[in-house]
Amino acid sequence: VFFSAHIVSDVENVTDYAMIMEHGRIVEQGFVEDLKEKYILVKGEKEDADKLQSILIGFQKNSYGCEGLCLSEKLDQLTGFDVLTETPNLSQICVAVMKQYSKLKKSQK
Repeated sequence: VFFSAHIVSDVENVTDYAMIMEHGRIVEQGFVEDLKEKYILVKGEKEDADKLQSILIGFQKNSYGCEGLCLSEKLDQLTGFDVLTETPNLSQICVAVMKQYSKLKKSQK
C-alpha cells in the first residue's frame, strides 16, 4: 500500500517504510524505526547555536536556543556542547531532511 501525505503524523503509526521526496527526488528512505535510529533530535543552548548549525540538519534557532537533527554516526561532534538528545518522530525527520535538500534554501544562498 502506498500512502502520500503532507501530514506525516497521520501515517507514522500505520507505515513500516518511508520515502521522503523533495522536488520529485527521493532524498531519504528506510524503515521508520531505522530512520529514527539514524537521526537524533538535538536541542542546544542559544550560545552554541552558531557552532551547532554546521553540525545539524533542519537547523532552527529561536530566542531560547536551537534544535536540529544530527546523524547518529556524527554524535561525537557534539562532545563539549550542553545539548539534550531525543529520538525524533517521523515528521521531524521529514521536515529536517526536506530543509536540507530544499531548492528554495539553496537559491537564497
